[in-house]
Amino acid sequence: MKLTRVRLKNFRAFKNQVEVDIDDFTAIIGKNDIGKSCLMDALAIFFENKQVKVDRSDKCVFSEDCKDFEITCEFSISKEDQIVLDSTIATAFDQEYLVTRSGTIVIKKTYSCTTQTPKPSISLIAYHPTNKAIPDLLSTKQNDLKLTAEKLGVDLSDVDLRSNPALRKAIWRHVLDKKIETIEDREVSLNEEDGKKIWSKILEYLPIFALFKSDRSSSDEDNEAQDPMKIAVEEAISEKEDDLSKIEEFVKKRVLEVANRTVEELKGIDAHLANTLIPEFKSDPKWNSLFKLTLNGDAKIPINKRGSGIRRLILLSFFQAEAKRQLELEQKRSVIYAIEEPETSLHPDNQKRIVTALLRLSEVEKHQVIVTTHVPGLAEIIPVENFRYIGLGEDNERFIKSCDEETIQTIVKTLGIFPNATAASAVKVLICLEGKTDVAFLKHVSAVMNAQDNELPNLNNNDNAVIIGLGGSNLKEWVDCNYLKALKIPEFHIYDRDTDSKYEESCKKVNSRNDKSMCLQTKKRELENYLHKDVIKHVLGVSIEVDDDMDVCETIRKKQKSDSQKEMNHKNMKRKLAEEGFERITIEMLDERKATDEIKHWLSEIGTLMG
Repeated sequence: MKLTRVRLKNFRAFKNQVEVDIDDFTAIIGKNDIGKSCLMDALAIFFENKQVKVDRSDKCVFSEDCKDFEITCEFSISKEDQIVLDSTIATAFDQEYLVTRSGTIVIKKTYSCTTQTPKPSISLIAYHPTNKAIPDLLSTKQNDLKLTAEKLGVDLSDVDLRSNPALRKAIWRHVLDKKIETIEDREVSLNEEDGKKIWSKILEYLPIFALFKSDRSSSDEDNEAQDPMKIAVEEAISEKEDDLSKIEEFVKKRVLEVANRTVEELKGIDAHLANTLIPEFKSDPKWNSLFKLTLNGDAKIPINKRGSGIRRLILLSFFQAEAKRQLELEQKRSVIYAIEEPETSLHPDNQKRIVTALLRLSEVEKHQVIVTTHVPGLAEIIPVENFRYIGLGEDNERFIKSCDEETIQTIVKTLGIFPNATAASAVKVLICLEGKTDVAFLKHVSAVMNAQDNELPNLNNNDNAVIIGLGGSNLKEWVDCNYLKALKIPEFHIYDRDTDSKYEESCKKVNSRNDKSMCLQTKKRELENYLHKDVIKHVLGVSIEVDDDMDVCETIRKKQKSDSQKEMNHKNMKRKLAEEGFERITIEMLDERKATDEIKHWLSEIGTLMG
């Protein structure tokens, strides 16, 4: 299961219902004290993360009439996911009518604030039988299910009468076929009978929610929460959940045998007393509490006692290590890493490194990352489609928006694009490329070309130029809407030629402006076609001949398959080539690929715009 949407109603700063779409990487951006942490805390409460304790004061103070608040999360699920209600009976989510029309799971938790510690009432918003003519079958006991079936004249000849899911399925099929009932969008309670069982099983599919709060102290456990080793323990236990369940069942079986033998012996002494004794376990074992690990320095000081900057650097290393490890694993449950203000206490270079590491982690299957920030300098490395903006409307109601034209202009106006005014005044040109790997390529080849001809600009740490990765799928929108126009800085765009000329029209629009902006398309298909075969061989261990028109990544993937190597998807392949291959590019390699003159032309035009 992966989180796809969150809805809040009457929760803290959010009086009216708001909702936010969640991607594999989601950046919540907005001013201080606008509600970014409020959203993170809501997720922590929903997933029952110990760092955030639910309290009746979580109800919006501006809502006097309503005594409840709601947190609703929507999840995508696999068709293979099943609910096992006991050791033998399995039923799918859709067979129990627990999914929406689009096949997602929507879980709503309603917290009544009439008590000091609100307890949630749990329900699903699903495409479910109306239950107008029959009772709510999920909350109906087995004997009553049989009575309902008998009353309706349901054929139970081929139904396992010991199975509640089988009985429900037969009843639903009968009433729907006879048009006694219809299906509609409705709320389905999970608070009684098999509803409780279903909820306990849904919990096994919910993502692990790891919250890393910013360094301001807001709970007694915040310091401990900065230690990522706790999350490593939880993930490791999740990976071995089946094995641990077998151990748990074995121990329970063996101990119950001893307990039952003891009761039998007691019957010979005091039968009445023996008949009042029922062997049962008080609770299931808490495996994650058995393992405690931290990282100590030379002075034996644990990381949760170190300075905030050191903790964040260790956190950065944790995310980098996790990304590499998870690439090699098949994770049973998905994981959500929620990080408040990852830039806190870090040098700007390390701010960018930690966000880059988080972006990479979000690309791993079954992993999602949610961050909050109000630092505009991070905008250049986060794709625009991943931003969600929290703002305040004219009615003083908070809202959450995805990035459309109006929202991006608001972000630019409210937060700016550049970290400070001095940096903005030095910028002479905005260099607009399709993605992060394109940015890395241009920076490296500019250094290579500058070493041969210092008249050509080196774009590494150059105050006169800002390079922006626009994000391929949204590049047309940036151009059509001219989002950067308000900055009044000339733009230099480089787009891949590709094979379908999809950027040709966007390039014409840039060149038709009267503000010195210009756009070029690559002569080769895309930037991977500028790589030398030796670079590809060194990084990926694959020997191919590179030409100007081939799909390089697809050719590599097919070669990996023919060589019985592990195939990489295109995104990971591009990233690996960028991280390990671009630095190996030499002027001789560019000459051999007949790319030198073209790249020199790019840099000359950029140099002209820089003055």
